[in-house]
Formats: sequence, C-alpha cells, structure tokens
Amino acid sequence: MILRHPLSILIANIYLTGRSGTEIVTRELAFALMRAGHRPIVYAPELGPIAQEIRARGIPVTDDISTIAAEVDIIHGNHTQVTAIAAARFPNAPIVYFTHDFVAWHSAPPL
Repeated sequence: MILRHPLSILIANIYLTGRSGTEIVTRELAFALMRAGHRPIVYAPELGPIAQEIRARGIPVTDDISTIAAEVDIIHGNHTQVTAIAAARFPNAPIVYFTHDFVAWHSAPPL
C-alpha cells in the first residue's frame, strides 16, 4: 500500500535529557520523517538539549501528552511506559514498538 498523504506520527521516548541511544534515534527518526513529508510529533516526559534540537527544525516536542490536540495516525514507541501513555491518549492509533534494551525496566517489551 502506498500512502499519498503525510502521516502524523507520534514518537514516544522516556526522556530527551542527554545523548543516549534512544534520544539520538528519536531525533534522527523525527528528522527523517519530516524530510519524507510526514508530520512527526515527539513526546517525552523529561526534556533537555535533544528536545531543543528537534524543536529547532520545526518539529513539535512536548512533555505533556494532553497538549497534543491533533489526532495521530501512528505511534512509534521506544519505551513501555510512555508508549502506554500514548496509547491511552490516542486509543485508535496503531502502535509500532521498538525494544532497544532487554535489561532496563523502561525498555521491557509490553506483554
């Protein structure tokens, strides 16, 4: 299936406070989605320098999911807790979940 319209894609990450793996993945994914013509939105409860870099490219970033007024077409989740919060806020959006770590509690795949 080829989509002919831009998608609104919510990227959920546990934090954007430093320069760890998922923070870089979140930033680069948001940039790539925007270049491809989509509308990324980034949600992370804790923000920092990476959030500022993403915002500088015109991509919305929030630490409060209730402030996202637009519906999202899909949720890209990097951590269980924030993905569950996003799923509760947007119950009709399909979810793509990525497990980046099998040790950290916040990266455990949902059951």
